[in-house]
Amino acid sequence: MLAYFLLLAALIMLAPLSMYKRRVYLLVALSMIWIVMGYRGFTVGNDTSTYVQLYPQLAQQDLTNGFFEQMIGGRFEFGFVFLVKCLYFISSDPRLLLIVVATFEVVSLGYFLGNLSVNIPLSMILFVTMNFMGLSMSAMRQCIAMSFGMISIIYLLKAHKWRFLMVVLLAATFHKAALVLLILYPIYQMDISAKALMLWTGLFMIVYLTFGSWFNVLTQQVTAYTNYGLLNNGADSNSLGIAIKILELSVIIVFCILSKRPKETPVVGSPDFDLKTWKFLLFMLAIGIAFSILALKFSQISRISIFFEVAMLVLVPRSVGLMRLPSSRLIGNIVTICIAVSYFYIIQTYRPEWYGIVPYVFTG
Repeated sequence: MLAYFLLLAALIMLAPLSMYKRRVYLLVALSMIWIVMGYRGFTVGNDTSTYVQLYPQLAQQDLTNGFFEQMIGGRFEFGFVFLVKCLYFISSDPRLLLIVVATFEVVSLGYFLGNLSVNIPLSMILFVTMNFMGLSMSAMRQCIAMSFGMISIIYLLKAHKWRFLMVVLLAATFHKAALVLLILYPIYQMDISAKALMLWTGLFMIVYLTFGSWFNVLTQQVTAYTNYGLLNNGADSNSLGIAIKILELSVIIVFCILSKRPKETPVVGSPDFDLKTWKFLLFMLAIGIAFSILALKFSQISRISIFFEVAMLVLVPRSVGLMRLPSSRLIGNIVTICIAVSYFYIIQTYRPEWYGIVPYVFTG
């Protein structure tokens, strides 16, 4: 675990640089995270060794059966297999796969935070301590899709609806679950009011109460998920982690709501985003809670939540970074970092099997 604490120490000590050279700090921080992710040992991350072993096999996989057949019935989506085939053509060393994926993930993270975060150092620290980095070193296909998801969110906020759609569809070629991001478009277009929240809450209750009746039917129709029936993947040993996730997201939402509320239109030159964006990002966290609650019935759904949890990387730093008094901001940063680092230490010490990133091994 020493490697992660050294990374965190570097991110914290270099934080003053972000006040004067924001882009330089962003580049340095992303480079350090890239090294940890891209040059990790093949034993770091629950699924890393599996992808390493499958690297030559996927490179030989036949994609002539058709795009849609591969997307719906294949174990690995078309986009990921195509990426592996291209990389294998360059080198048979699976290290190339880890490096390329890590590069794309940190570039996407930088684009997301560079556009939305008002407190880059805290965003970076949360990326590590809230286990986004840990998941990125394990669930490769899903986190490639998550990275595309972060890009799509920026396009949505900038009103580039066709770019948003294209990026989400591209994300789905790496992980089918990314299609769930399409619900963000109607959500962003609507007025997020008390009435809208009641409507969406009612819709969620219907989905939750009828979950068992339609989910087994759905999984039986998709070949890749026929072994994921509700009965044998319900609330299991992951229930504790899911419950912690629900509590974590709930606390963050309450904290952000109690913080300084954005204005309808931010002051020119202000790093803050507008009220509509703030409400939208909070709603994303609420969706993350909804999927986590569904995951208590079927644990695999918990991974869908990560597509929406990325909102915390900008919401929490915003709430801390825009406190009125400098002393309050300093205390807020210190307290947040202490809580986040403690959370990371507890999870990696007592539940290391959740991510499989401890102990960390450099290369090999």
